[in-house]
Amino acid sequence: MSNLFGLKEEIEKDEFIKRWEDSERKKDEANNTDGSAHENLERHKQYQGLRYYRVTLTEDGLNNLILPYHNHPNNKVSQGGEPFWRIISKYSGWIGEGLYDACVQQLCWLKHNIIKFNESEDLIEAEFMFVSHDGELAMFGYYNNQGENKLYAGNFHQFVTYGLWVKENCYKPVKVYYCKRG
Repeated sequence: MSNLFGLKEEIEKDEFIKRWEDSERKKDEANNTDGSAHENLERHKQYQGLRYYRVTLTEDGLNNLILPYHNHPNNKVSQGGEPFWRIISKYSGWIGEGLYDACVQQLCWLKHNIIKFNESEDLIEAEFMFVSHDGELAMFGYYNNQGENKLYAGNFHQFVTYGLWVKENCYKPVKVYYCKRG
């Protein structure tokens, strides 16, 4: 498990919720509301006994990351989730073909407003991204078990935006949140 992320720092649930709320508020103000994210946030407000951390996702972490089911007319991720790099390849191809729908427009907005390269630390900092080894904690009802040593993304658009950035530039670690049961 430790090869999937590093620099683990435990944080309080209140900090995790506040950062998430701030991120969703910023997206809402830009007309990029994500109903699934709001539903997931409300679940986490109700959850008890979870532990939250700030971690740096490694390259192994990306290679073992599963993204949630996501459906737009042209941009579909299968029920149960799919591997991160498969989704990045799909979106990269659609963008290359000029298929810009609302989802891709949101990715462009996120790239310019949420995802930032921190040169002094040589890593990516994002407004709010989170993962879990437990698909139900990441996004309730979105995942099938994909096997041992997998991470499940708790949000979709931010991870796709980060993946497209990596594809354009090169791998840089990204700071994300991690949650697990007590």
